[in-house]
Amino acid sequence: MTAVDSAPPVITGCPDSQTYTIPIEMSTIVVTWTEPTATDDSGAEPTVIRTHQPGQQFGIGTTEVIYVFMDAAGNEAMCTFSIIGNRVYLDSCCTSETTYTLL
Repeated sequence: MTAVDSAPPVITGCPDSQTYTIPIEMSTIVVTWTEPTATDDSGAEPTVIRTHQPGQQFGIGTTEVIYVFMDAAGNEAMCTFSIIGNRVYLDSCCTSETTYTLL
């Protein structure tokens, strides 16, 4: 009898969403995070496909980052989080800063 692997990989360390302030003189900012990892009950290392990597540039707005881990049997597990880029503007009437999140 052959065992059938129906269990997806187990993800460890899926980051929380992160919010950054992009200085007014810049259009993007470099964002880093610790990448998630995954293990599989087969003992083999799952393959990973990611939409973004740490150290990439991110602009204003919300970007969804997705990691998909797949084992040899085709079982998948997914980790998603958002990178949110805000812009700080100085109000023309005041000396205080106002932060806007553009979606």
